[in-house]
Amino acid sequence: MVSNRPDCDSPLYGTASKCRCGWKAVGKAGAVPEFVACAHSAYSYPAICRVKLPTGWANLCRQHYDAHWGDVARAYCEARGLTRRPEQSCTDWLARMGAWAREHPPFQGRQAVREREPGEDDE
Repeated sequence: MVSNRPDCDSPLYGTASKCRCGWKAVGKAGAVPEFVACAHSAYSYPAICRVKLPTGWANLCRQHYDAHWGDVARAYCEARGLTRRPEQSCTDWLARMGAWAREHPPFQGRQAVREREPGEDDE
């Protein structure tokens, strides 16, 4: 289906209601969008987005969307050797930071500014 939009020659296919040029079709007030199920057959949750996968496009629900991008992030980190934990434990780090904080007291604000007397800045 090709739409006759005044400013754009790009074709719109299927049930598209938006174009890259910024044009949007005016919808009917109170219209309920059609239900699109998640691509995983065991689930009937509504899809929130469409994602390009190696096997093609898939409509994914929130749970499967998060799982997909978590898998992508893990593969990215593993490919770069970022899978090992640091040798220092959290308690060791906290102990080291606590010792540093005891040696360096917090900044006390404007230490060089003297306090003004009431009425001193009146002209």
